Amino acid sequence: MEAIEQLINEFLRALQRADTEGILGLTDTSVVLMIPATPALRGTEALRRWLKTQFRHKSPEAEIEIIGVRLDEKLGVIEGRFTARIHDDRNTRIEVVSGNYLAVVRESEEGLRLSHCSFSSDLPPARHAAGV
Repeated sequence: MEAIEQLINEFLRALQRADTEGILGLTDTSVVLMIPATPALRGTEALRRWLKTQFRHKSPEAEIEIIGVRLDEKLGVIEGRFTARIHDDRNTRIEVVSGNYLAVVRESEEGLRLSHCSFSSDLPPARHAAGV
């Protein structure tokens, strides 16, 4: 559980810095990310292009609540809630999206890495930030 919390906290810090390479460093090379109103992003190059586009004009903030974790020797499944606040480049407009997520993490030579993650925006905001 400690390794998962560390991975999530590192992911949140990289997201809040708009650090594309920092986020990619926490993902498996075959990462799949599914976000509402966005085609599935498959692989690090697709994720890199999408993140750079998103970070170009917006400054994100995020909170993640872990509801459940299931682990075995090489895989973990995390379910929870998220809240994302996306500011435009002038900080004049804030878009708030909240909902649930399901993530799969894998053990690799570099440590735990995000493999698959699916977000949906149908739940109330997360109650608190995870370790931030």
